[in-house]
Amino acid sequence: MSDLARPHETPIRREERALGAWLKTIKASRDFDTGGRLDKEDGYACQTIWYHGVGERGRAGESPFSLPGASRESWMSSHVPFIYRRADISAPPRKNVFTDDGELGADGTRSGRPLRFLDHGSELHDALVSGYAAAGLTALGKAKPVVQTSVRLPEGHPARGLGPLVVITVVQFDPFPDELLPALWTAEARAILNSAPTEVQKTALSADRRMLHTLFRSFQRRIRIAAPAVFMRKGYWKTKDGWQELSEEEADFCLQPITSSTNNALASGRIPLSALEKHEAVNALRSRQLATITSEVERYRDSAQQRIRHEVEGMTDQMSAHFLAEIRNRELML
Repeated sequence: MSDLARPHETPIRREERALGAWLKTIKASRDFDTGGRLDKEDGYACQTIWYHGVGERGRAGESPFSLPGASRESWMSSHVPFIYRRADISAPPRKNVFTDDGELGADGTRSGRPLRFLDHGSELHDALVSGYAAAGLTALGKAKPVVQTSVRLPEGHPARGLGPLVVITVVQFDPFPDELLPALWTAEARAILNSAPTEVQKTALSADRRMLHTLFRSFQRRIRIAAPAVFMRKGYWKTKDGWQELSEEEADFCLQPITSSTNNALASGRIPLSALEKHEAVNALRSRQLATITSEVERYRDSAQQRIRHEVEGMTDQMSAHFLAEIRNRELML
């Protein structure tokens, strides 16, 4: 995660670094097997993800959820090739790779394996996101809250010097989540569509509505750049002199799942047999953390509203100009 803090990098490059860190964590967790392959024809490099085979290390056949385009039947039918860096996109972009000898299609001719781009909107990416979100809610949801956890840190982990007890609260705040976008069809717009007397008019109304939604999406992208989501974390660690506050960097160390060394050793956790600290003490610390975070969220929200004011004005002008021009062109056509 420290790679995300590199200055003067584009949002796309930071996103690629985050994806790389996520894939490294998936590999270390042994939920899925990931690796690299070369195209048998021209040596084009890509990455692959698949289930662990029977008898292999890790939880063979016990991955937390299913992958689209993968199979548990055999290695030849299971691995899914992908890339996630824009620099790896060839010109022209390729759709298939030959990662094995003997890959044959239904008609017996040699057939490549589909190459996916791992990003928002792709079937593989969204399956990983939704799969891990569901698994996380199952393991850590409100129905089965894990209040205290014993974590074993491997050699070389940056948080080994902290402890023995830490209390960390993390919050993500998004000033403009998807839920704030208007729906494609409101009740009023649907009523207008249903009252249109001809299919031609209905088609035109549907096109107008999709264009309006596209403009809203572009507006949301501008807002996310001007006022991005923030990830806040507050922590305390117990010393001989009592509880002391952790810096954000130290809290990040505690949350780091793998070491930065070449062996990528993984931290492991389990529910302790008995509480590590009295719940009253933990709840008191958490209340202080939540109060601090709530105050920071309010300040960030006020700052975000000031920063996006000109974006809102620009969006209003853009929508007005677009539809006024559209109305004028249709009047001229009539």
